[in-house]
Amino acid sequence: MNENTNGRTRRFWPKGFDISVLSEQKIEDRFLLLILTPRNVLAGLTPLEAFIGKSVALII
Repeated sequence: MNENTNGRTRRFWPKGFDISVLSEQKIEDRFLLLILTPRNVLAGLTPLEAFIGKSVALII
């Protein structure tokens, strides 16, 4: 699962990207998107749901 997450992260910020140009809010937004995306390897759960052991329903 780690390699999959690395690949997803690289879609946002390719290798060599200067992350220092991003605001902390922009980084937090992308992090939230990563942990709220369901994964097949987790049987359709998001990483957050797998970690806390409860389903999370968000309306954005």
